Amino acid sequence: CPRLEVEFGRLEDCELTWYKHGATASPAGDAPAQEVEWVQAGSGRVYVPSNLDIGSRLKVLAVPRDGARSGPPTELVSAATVEAGPGWCMCDNRHAYTGREAGPGALRVVSYNILADVYAQTELAQTVLYTYCPPYALQLDYRFNLLLKELAGYRADLLCLQEVDTGVFEDRLSPALDAYGLDGTFRVKDRQNEGLATFYRRSRLRLLSRHDIMLSEALTSDPLHSDLLEKLADNQFLKDKVLRLSTTLQ
Repeated sequence: CPRLEVEFGRLEDCELTWYKHGATASPAGDAPAQEVEWVQAGSGRVYVPSNLDIGSRLKVLAVPRDGARSGPPTELVSAATVEAGPGWCMCDNRHAYTGREAGPGALRVVSYNILADVYAQTELAQTVLYTYCPPYALQLDYRFNLLLKELAGYRADLLCLQEVDTGVFEDRLSPALDAYGLDGTFRVKDRQNEGLATFYRRSRLRLLSRHDIMLSEALTSDPLHSDLLEKLADNQFLKDKVLRLSTTLQ
């Protein structure tokens, strides 16, 4: 799902065509590889590579449109070749129950902590918390493709994500999930580089207003929580710790 920005056009009208090509190496293995011609592999904003694409580069050709009007085509070629994924994933079994969007009278809600990259790259994460995970699997480029596969497969109407890096929301999640029909809002935590993201299916839901709540501010400023604040006052250490939390609700 490439990030697309269109001027004087409509994103939903744009035409995207995907191509792939491989390379044939010389028998001796010491001569430069000879490129073969590009072969059409798919169309639309989303292309999911298969095992047949492993070792190939991908290219997307975008033709901007606004109704019957069209602009000059633009192409983007992948910087690297398609690599093999991990094969079977745990989410594959869960996807068996979400093969279709929720029907009339039903709403599918998914909540997911995606592990902020700012935490995944710490020494604590790599030497204590996730020692069972190879270092390459903690890299964002690797994790994001698997994450997108899982989230898209749930076909949620409402998607609530925690530990979302600011850059991940703006540069990766928003353009990718937009291709699946989801719009989103983001609220970064106070004094943090990650926060909450809420995505909703625009064909079924409409954003009327948004209210972001920081727990510490709500406790001290909203009379509804006065009883809880009084209880916390019995333990000054606990009260100070709670009021320093950056916990946010969206």
